[in-house]
Amino acid sequence: SHPERVKTQFESGLYERTLRSAASARPDFYIAIGDDFSVDTLKVVNRQTVEAGYIAQRRWFPLVGAPVFLVNGNHEQASLANIDGTPDNVAVWAQTARNRWYPQPGPDAFYGGNPEALPHIGLLRNYFSFEWGDALFVVIDPYWHSTQTVDNAFGATRDQKKGRDLWNVTLGETQYRWFEQTLARSTATHRFVFTHHVLGTGRG
Repeated sequence: SHPERVKTQFESGLYERTLRSAASARPDFYIAIGDDFSVDTLKVVNRQTVEAGYIAQRRWFPLVGAPVFLVNGNHEQASLANIDGTPDNVAVWAQTARNRWYPQPGPDAFYGGNPEALPHIGLLRNYFSFEWGDALFVVIDPYWHSTQTVDNAFGATRDQKKGRDLWNVTLGETQYRWFEQTLARSTATHRFVFTHHVLGTGRG
């Protein structure tokens, strides 16, 4: 939804119409595909300003009238490449705000998912799966599992982005094996996989 791009890509009335249109279908749940809590354009970046973006979406998501599942986007900056070992960095602020205001599934008897806990965050809850009716739904996330910056590095310019070695972008071994096993074990008729960009970077 990119709500931070008010003058270029976001119009609140149209966003409200979109969510109300989704609600009219009476969905069992709603999957937001990422870049709903972007922090890239914040003039001041700290725990409070990052969290404010997550709180702001609480004006919108309830309009759907159904549980909301989240896909991590590149502009959220919740990524391993931003971690510096302290509690005071954009990745920790973004993920803790997400976990606080939009708790996502952790692995249990119903949901599959990421069992990993990180210092200063706890369970990431960033990739998960569940079966509903005759369908398997899987959310994957490259941002928290690639030491290489996947797409846009926090604070970097477009020119600095060009120096990345894209062969180092990865889902990480643990997530990849989990993904493989989740697909292999499912007997669901339909299988839906949600991610932000293609392996977090590029389109197509």
